[in-house]
Amino acid sequence: YLFSCRSLTGPAWRIGLLSNPWQIVGVGVQAVGQLAITYWPVMNEIFDTAPIPAAAWARILAVGVAAWVVVALDKRWRGLGI
Repeated sequence: YLFSCRSLTGPAWRIGLLSNPWQIVGVGVQAVGQLAITYWPVMNEIFDTAPIPAAAWARILAVGVAAWVVVALDKRWRGLGI
C-alpha cells in the first residue's frame, strides 16, 4: 500500500521501486523488526507474541496485494493514471 500511494497521479510501477531509497530503508527496518517480534523468543516474551505459520504469511501477502489492486483501480477509475 505504501508503494502504491507514492503518487496520486500514476501507478506505482511507473515511479520505480528504487526511486526513494529512504522508503526502501524504512520498509526494510520495519520488516526486520516485525520478523524479530514474531520469531525471536526473547521478543515473544516481551511482546507476548508467537511465531505464525507460513499459511498466515500467505494470507497477509494476499491482503497486501489486494490493497495494491484496489488503489490501482481507484486511480484508473478516477482517471489519474495507468
